[in-house]
Amino acid sequence: MDLRSPVALVVPAGRGAGSLATLLRSLVRSATSTPLRGLPRIHVSVRRECPWSGEMDKLGEMWRSVGGALEWHVSERGNATAMRNRAVEAVQSPWIAFLDDDVEVDARYFERLAALVEGTPQPVVQGVPYLCSNEHRLLARLESRNYQQGLASYRGPEGRLATLDPRNLFIATDVIRRFRFDETLLFAGEGQDLAARLAVAGIEIGYDEELRVYHRNRESLAELVRQKYSHGRGRAQLLRKKGDVDLRRYAARYVVRHFAEPVASMFTRRLRPSDAIYRVATNAVFWAGTLREATWRDDS
Repeated sequence: MDLRSPVALVVPAGRGAGSLATLLRSLVRSATSTPLRGLPRIHVSVRRECPWSGEMDKLGEMWRSVGGALEWHVSERGNATAMRNRAVEAVQSPWIAFLDDDVEVDARYFERLAALVEGTPQPVVQGVPYLCSNEHRLLARLESRNYQQGLASYRGPEGRLATLDPRNLFIATDVIRRFRFDETLLFAGEGQDLAARLAVAGIEIGYDEELRVYHRNRESLAELVRQKYSHGRGRAQLLRKKGDVDLRRYAARYVVRHFAEPVASMFTRRLRPSDAIYRVATNAVFWAGTLREATWRDDS
């Protein structure tokens, strides 16, 4: 199997080299456990203000030591959506596998990529981002609940994928160049927006449960709060793009599900009190982000 020419990996690294080392080590493990004649080139995109460091050189050497190549790109805008678009411009391979810098790939990751390349894949294939718990047991439990809520939103009412997750996405290069990530959607909304635009264009989206990565949970409660807050911002941005900015109507539609339903489920014993409290608290943070984005917009 030779993946050097057919596939490129694209990774936005908003936090610089510090967030990439674990991902690179997992890629090396997968590469050495799979018989490959050639490895994909990795395109890493960083913010303009990110200082160059010796750690970046070490990461490049780590991948080159197993026969791969790593290329750095600088994005003028600092959000992950823009960084992905910047790296895509430099890709010459017909396929791109998107990853994020806070995931680790499965041992069979390259084996699955090879199977997709050698088969006749759909132009877009969504892999599964599982949760990988770290030593922070309480944070791992909290994020697993948050994570399950997010995965539940992947599919629409007809069972079709309603969102794409760039943490683990395999896509034809010509498709993502035609349907670039919308850089005005800074977080969370870009996957739903891309899936919707592809559906309108009649482009089929596949799903591969064997293409697996593991998302490392957050290291602090503050990071979990910021994540949920950013989800709220992303939802408001998506509503604005759709032209539906009437938050009163949106709130009336979802307030029961987000607040009253968990409380009612607690009293009817369908939810444990701790689960109900967690849902209400995280939904409150989500709505704080939604209202912030709706009332005070910037491009930070």
